[in-house]
Amino acid sequence: MGANKRQVAGNHYVKYGEFQVWDAWWHWKLDAFQANIVKYVVRKKGTLQQRLEDLEKAGHYLEKYKELLTAEVEQQPENKND
Repeated sequence: MGANKRQVAGNHYVKYGEFQVWDAWWHWKLDAFQANIVKYVVRKKGTLQQRLEDLEKAGHYLEKYKELLTAEVEQQPENKND
């Protein structure tokens, strides 16, 4: 049995077939923040309230990712090609 044919705790990924969200992460070469944002946006788990909570989680990851990238951009020297 391959990893895509089973799931620990639930079935909200395996019930959609052979292709799981981690396959997208790998194929698209996502970093950890991108991967978690995708995971929480596409996951269809439970009630509408739980889905809203997943979107909140995705937003939280996106907020942190934006903070980190913004800080990185601010630390770079300005473009001298003017």
